Amino acid sequence: MKINENIRYNSSYYNIYSDINYIYGVVVNGVNGAMDIINKDFIEALKENKTDYFEQNKEIETYLTKRGYLTSLTIVEEKEKLLNTGKKLYDIQTGKSVIVIPITYDCNFNCPYCFFWGNKASKETKKQFINNKEKVITKDNISKIINYINNTDYISYSIRFFGGEPLLTQNKHIIAFLTDELIKINKKININITTNGYTINKYLPILKKISDNGIELSIQITIDGPSEIHNKTRRLIGNKKNKGTFSAIIKNIDKILESKIILKIFLRTNVGKLNYKYIEELYNFYKQKDWTDNDKILIYFSLIYSIDFDGLSCVGKDVYDLNPNKIMDILKNIKDTKLKLLIIKMMLSPHRGLYY
Repeated sequence: MKINENIRYNSSYYNIYSDINYIYGVVVNGVNGAMDIINKDFIEALKENKTDYFEQNKEIETYLTKRGYLTSLTIVEEKEKLLNTGKKLYDIQTGKSVIVIPITYDCNFNCPYCFFWGNKASKETKKQFINNKEKVITKDNISKIINYINNTDYISYSIRFFGGEPLLTQNKHIIAFLTDELIKINKKININITTNGYTINKYLPILKKISDNGIELSIQITIDGPSEIHNKTRRLIGNKKNKGTFSAIIKNIDKILESKIILKIFLRTNVGKLNYKYIEELYNFYKQKDWTDNDKILIYFSLIYSIDFDGLSCVGKDVYDLNPNKIMDILKNIKDTKLKLLIIKMMLSPHRGLYY
């Protein structure tokens, strides 16, 4: 992008600013969703609309303009752009059907913060899922889902395999049936699988079949820290020998990447009191694996917080909830810009989902 020197650029009306420390701050643009960590001198210049300040450095001026923090638009034109963007997003969302398929409520993990099976899940919550633990989605129910897709006219269908743990070894036959039925559909479909990753190696042929048939595929796998920390929260049920799950999951991710299957891997970390100090160590492990620059991998962090279903508290604040100020304390000492941005995104995120 080349700056036109005959055009007057101003700070965007929709810039949002936040301090990190005495050197850096965060700027977010509400029109296009851009977010960057930049020098506080630049932030002050943007705040006060001293755009002449950036003429001393054309590279910085070009970058800030490309990201939308500097704009040639008037406030009225920016508002119109924002409304048009919102309309486009609305049209996209209303043209998409999201179908969440609970393959099973059974799981091979016993994560303490899980709102289904965790230590703080209420007796009533656990009772509901225990009564249905052995149930797996039936072919009859799958046929109803397929019939719904075939008889509706959405632009696209986002299919999400959920649980429990959908990719338990014993579920392979029903997952194979479900994917075969989805492949037959002549409509735009994407499939997302939320899995703990422990037995996903058993499913590589099925994942490859999905990908080979042109269906957009993504998986979410949770890693809660370096090996010792992860193994404290992502625990295998019936693990009498205290066998950790970290190594097996990492090996499975390596196998997926080696398989050349076309997909996106979302690596999630649920951040709470037990692991927040180890975020940087985990990220450095990812860097050693060359995962931080791998186009197939998207890394993100999500704060653990207490949730409540009909008055039934499922995650205990006293054990897992983390004061956000603790995160800000460690953020000051982190030097990697990409990691800083990931942590800030976690802090700014309006949606902090459920925990698996």
